[in-house]
Amino acid sequence: MKLILLKLKISYKAVGRMFFYHPQYIFYAILFTFVGLGILLWTFNISLLWYGLSEAPFTVFERITFLGGIYGGIFTNFDSIEAIGLIIFAVLFGINIACLVYVLKSQGKVIKNSAKSSAGLLTAIIASGCAACGTSILTPILISLGATSSIALSRSIGVIISYLSIFLILYAIYGLGKVIVNHQALHGV
Repeated sequence: MKLILLKLKISYKAVGRMFFYHPQYIFYAILFTFVGLGILLWTFNISLLWYGLSEAPFTVFERITFLGGIYGGIFTNFDSIEAIGLIIFAVLFGINIACLVYVLKSQGKVIKNSAKSSAGLLTAIIASGCAACGTSILTPILISLGATSSIALSRSIGVIISYLSIFLILYAIYGLGKVIVNHQALHGV
C-alpha cells in the first residue's frame, strides 16, 4: 500500500512540477477544461448547437455568447452532486490534456495514455444527460434490460459512472505523470 501511495505521490508531483516550470501548460489546462465541459454540456443538445452555429442569424459575438451560455446553466440543469462531478471531471480533463500535450511535445510520439483519456471522456458523456427529458443514454439501455423506474435508476447510475470517469481520468493523469517523471529525470528538471 505504501508503494502505491509513493508512486501516486511521485507521479502527481511530477505533473505539478511540469505546471510550475512550464506555466504555458496552465493555459492549456484552463482551455481544455472549458472545452471538455463544453463537450459534456453540448453533447445532448447537438441540434441546438448546430442551429446556433450554422442556421441562426447570429453575429460572431452572438455565436460566442451562445456557445458560452451553456456554462451558466450547469447548476440548474443538473443536481449539485452531478454538477460538481462534471466540474471536477472537466478540470481533471484539462490537466490531462495539458499533460498529454507536454508529453507529445517533449517526446514527439503518441502514448497509450491517450486511450485512457478517451475512455474517461466517453464515460463522462454516458453518465451525463437528462433522464427526465429523454437525453440520457442510460435510460433506454435500462428499459431494454427490464429495469423499472429507470429514470431514478439511471440518475443514480449516472452519478456513479460520472465519478467513475473521474477515477479513470485520475488514472490517465497518473500514467502521464510516470512518463513526465522519466522525462524530468533524463533532462534534470
